[in-house]
Amino acid sequence: IKIDVEGAEHLIIKGGYKFFKENNPILIVEILGDEFLENSMKTVNLLKELNYKPYSINLAGDLENFDYENFKHTRGVCNFVFKK
Repeated sequence: IKIDVEGAEHLIIKGGYKFFKENNPILIVEILGDEFLENSMKTVNLLKELNYKPYSINLAGDLENFDYENFKHTRGVCNFVFKK
């Protein structure tokens, strides 16, 4: 599932919390950095709570493990994959 709703991603996750917990779909989520980072961290924290693991997408298109602590350094617009 691709979630890109201009900073309201946490509302989608929150509204579908039970669905995401029970069905475990793979998610591609846009995370906004800089002045929008505080809002994006709400999304990241919900996904962490749901036991999703984050992955970045490298230039070759492969997934690389991404540490939750590194989200606080996000700049610009980035897409991450979250899966269980």
